[in-house]
Amino acid sequence: MDKRSERLAAIRLRFAIGSMLDDRGITTPEATAQAVGLPVTEAESLINRTRVRPGDIEALRQAAGRLGLVEDPGTGHWVIRDGR
Repeated sequence: MDKRSERLAAIRLRFAIGSMLDDRGITTPEATAQAVGLPVTEAESLINRTRVRPGDIEALRQAAGRLGLVEDPGTGHWVIRDGR
């Protein structure tokens, strides 16, 4: 994956995760961390940083999966597991 593709993937993942957290009314760092299964500082940093670091894409994919999101192979967008 080239840098541009990584950045786009990270943006899509962060947007999808943020939207899912908002939909669930999850707003505190502690609740966010619990929802994505990471320590508070790690979850907040991963979701909010603007640069893509090594391992971010995989960590974001795992966090999205914990929230019930899957990648639509046709569009690359992250959707709720039941297709909504």
